[in-house]
Amino acid sequence: MRGALRRLGVRVRHGGAADRPVQGWASLTDTELRVARLVAEGLTNRQAAARLFVSPRTISAHLRHIFGKLQIGSRVELVRTVAAGVPTVAGPDPGDLAAATHPFGIVNARDVVRAEPPTIGLPGDGDPGPWRRS
Repeated sequence: MRGALRRLGVRVRHGGAADRPVQGWASLTDTELRVARLVAEGLTNRQAAARLFVSPRTISAHLRHIFGKLQIGSRVELVRTVAAGVPTVAGPDPGDLAAATHPFGIVNARDVVRAEPPTIGLPGDGDPGPWRRS
């Protein structure tokens, strides 16, 4: 199927570089901003991974990218940098965390980081759940 589309001149683009600078806060993706905030709050890679529903190795990879883009070398430097002011998801202004809006209704990255997943009853935990009759 892909070959037929290619012969017709159709090119499928998978991912690709966004129009971002190479370094600085504006170069970070939304996910990298979330990871930076979690780590700056003192969470371990494992804790941050659980919060974002990814693996600890994914958090580690994000941290490597963050360190390179911000030209820092440690978690301590990241904490200091975040304390100095992190821009919101929607803009590069580090001082205005409440003013940004996100296309999905998220006010800023801090809201995403602190959002807790919904809890549901699972079989065997005392809650019959929607799949069993009482």
